[in-house]
Amino acid sequence: MSASACLQKDMLEDHKRTGAYYAAIRQNRRQFEGKVVLDVGTGSGILAIFAAQAGAKTVYAVEATSMAKHARKVVEAHQVLTHSWLVLFIVTFDAVMM
Repeated sequence: MSASACLQKDMLEDHKRTGAYYAAIRQNRRQFEGKVVLDVGTGSGILAIFAAQAGAKTVYAVEATSMAKHARKVVEAHQVLTHSWLVLFIVTFDAVMM
């Protein structure tokens, strides 16, 4: 398992922290309803899904690690559960060595 995947697994298993994010987003729906949200470093995509569930019009989730392929599956599985557009961008780049 990659380091990125381990970090995401730890976050998802931390029910207190993830639950606090969920509660904060749900309790502030007015800040999300009809808005466009950008989730840079989306990881598993869970916070992007929370934003979509809170009524965001569009959520752009951006991930540059191998977690992007897992996030795509999570986002696709939850697309039906929201009335938002969840768009996952996979960013790749090559490091330039000098």
